[in-house]
Amino acid sequence: MAKIQTKKINVNDFSEANRMDIAKLARSLNPFYDDIERALRKGLTVDENLPMQYQTFTVTVDAFGIPTQRMVLNTPLTSVKGCVIIKAVSTDSFVTATPFITFEQNNTTLEIKHIAGLPATKSFTLTILLVN
Repeated sequence: MAKIQTKKINVNDFSEANRMDIAKLARSLNPFYDDIERALRKGLTVDENLPMQYQTFTVTVDAFGIPTQRMVLNTPLTSVKGCVIIKAVSTDSFVTATPFITFEQNNTTLEIKHIAGLPATKSFTLTILLVN
């Protein structure tokens, strides 16, 4: 894993005419850079600190992309803004286009309504990323 290092804003790197404005910017950003670097060193991770969730499930769709069985997923996320398919695996078929999911959310359940890009009648195991 690459080590993240921030570069602080140094007012002396800028022309005399811009230094006053850059100094104002540096007073805000330099402490922020320190905080981010310190948090990452302590083990801050995107997975544990952003409102998102990975889900894996198996689905088969018909010729219109509608799941052949009702697909309802439980999630602690209360207001899912988007869903991205990050992996689609099948033992006997390939994805035919970039898959896209249409869903409806009702509180803590997500119902998959449509999945574009999967061939009909073929079983796929999808890993998706839900973003709150």
